[in-house]
Amino acid sequence: MLYRLGVLAVERDDPSSRTAETAAGARAWLALEEWPVAQLMTLGLALVSNFGTA
Repeated sequence: MLYRLGVLAVERDDPSSRTAETAAGARAWLALEEWPVAQLMTLGLALVSNFGTA
């Protein structure tokens, strides 16, 4: 649920309803939440394929 709220905060259509600091914080929070997923996805793909090229 926190991930979805982060996505909604970043992709909100009305930028006038939030400050620049809030938008930057939302982008940073989303990047923090997405980082472990990207790392695990890379590791998983490396384990099932050629580990040397990954």
